[in-house]
Amino acid sequence: SKRAVELGDKNQMKMMALSIDRYLVSIGHKQLFASQAFKEEASPCACLQQVETSFPSDLIWEYTKASLEDHIKWLSDLNSNVKCASPNFCSKMLIPSPKGTIPGFW
Repeated sequence: SKRAVELGDKNQMKMMALSIDRYLVSIGHKQLFASQAFKEEASPCACLQQVETSFPSDLIWEYTKASLEDHIKWLSDLNSNVKCASPNFCSKMLIPSPKGTIPGFW
C-alpha cells in the first residue's frame, strides 16, 4: 500500500493506515489510526485497541477520511445489537508508539 501511495494512488492511503494499525497492535503497540477493534474474552462487545495520543489527528483524517470520534461511532455501530456500556477501549495495555516507531512514516 505504501508503494502504491508513493506512486500516486491516493486511494491506497486508507489501506496503508489499516495495515500499519494491524501491524502495531500485533506487536503489542498502540495503534495510530483507531482502526482496530476486537472482542475480548467473556465479553460480547467490541472494544477499540488503545490509540497513540501523540499521533496528529489531522493525519488520522488525511489517511482514513475519518476522525477519532468517527472511529468511536463505528465501534458503537459494531455493538448496536449487543447490550454494551458506552464505547470503550480494550483493557489490554499496549506499548506507546511514539514518533520513530514506523520508520519512513511515523
